[in-house]
Amino acid sequence: MDQRDQAKAFEEAQARVKAGKDPLPDARSCFWPYGLSSGDPYLNIAYPDAATFYWGAVFTMPHRAKLHGLTILAERLAKIRHERKPESRYASLENCQSEIRAAEALLRQAHIPILDTTTMSVEEIAISILYGTGLIKRLKN
Repeated sequence: MDQRDQAKAFEEAQARVKAGKDPLPDARSCFWPYGLSSGDPYLNIAYPDAATFYWGAVFTMPHRAKLHGLTILAERLAKIRHERKPESRYASLENCQSEIRAAEALLRQAHIPILDTTTMSVEEIAISILYGTGLIKRLKN
């Protein structure tokens, strides 16, 4: 589908929406949990794949209180990855920064608490989460 076909399909879909008709009565080919900024959940305006239409949905997470996002400084992650795959894009600082930004944005959007684990051991991470959830209380000396 070239740009003219995409533009025509977009205009036709907008006209059907304005007329109160579902522009895509068939099943959608992808699911997008956070919806579109256009307000029309059937128009594919935010993703580049013109042949794919995304659903918008609101859903609950029954175990939200049990969710915790773990993050790390990009420099530390790059160092760890460099030990595994030296000189790879996977280990590059730019890639690590991008991945961490995206993950933290997703966690903030979902209102999931984020814990920086850059200098923490696995045991310290576990204890921090247990304290944070109130599952264990700090002992007073």
